[in-house]
Amino acid sequence: MRLVLTALAMLIASATVAGAVELPKDIRVGAGTLTVSKQDMMCLALNDYWEARGETLRGRVAVAQVVLNRARDSRFPGTICDVVQENRTSGTKGCQFSWYCDGKADNPMEQAAWRSSVLLAMSVLRRDNAIADPTEGALWYHNTSVSPGWARRLDQTARIGTHIFYTDGAAERPSTLTARRVDTKTKTGTSKVPTTVAESSDISEDGEQVAGQ
Repeated sequence: MRLVLTALAMLIASATVAGAVELPKDIRVGAGTLTVSKQDMMCLALNDYWEARGETLRGRVAVAQVVLNRARDSRFPGTICDVVQENRTSGTKGCQFSWYCDGKADNPMEQAAWRSSVLLAMSVLRRDNAIADPTEGALWYHNTSVSPGWARRLDQTARIGTHIFYTDGAAERPSTLTARRVDTKTKTGTSKVPTTVAESSDISEDGEQVAGQ
């Protein structure tokens, strides 16, 4: 019963955060244009706004790509909203992205910046996009102003703007990742996933999508 209530609470939180903000009035999301739901796109846009809006365009794409790489990796939650809102403790220090549980309102206040974040999220998640992963499969990153101990146990893949990106030996990288999310307890597919988000939404033989519904 506790597991059911926890799962329900997570679903409600996900819907609340993404649903509490609105698209800019001049932006429309066409049916079937994205590889994920509108709600997941909004979660990615919110993460860009709060985590990376001060970065270069390449740096912002890199932060977004870490979210997508985690959603594809079986060690992390399987949707964009769940990745962004993941909290591995009962407090606030376990949040993977600090803005989500800092106790402050999550509604974007700078409308021009919010519009830019929505457009970036839509571009990265479009079915016909050709944006490659500048992080080379990274699952973690930190600001260049700090030097966390955990970084020494990982492999650095890129340094972009004010962030350094990392992966590890167990990461399901684009060069070897199959065309569905890999479950370590089951047999995986055989076709390789390209380095763009759009191509990673191709349907595998069993009909499962990598990037969600």
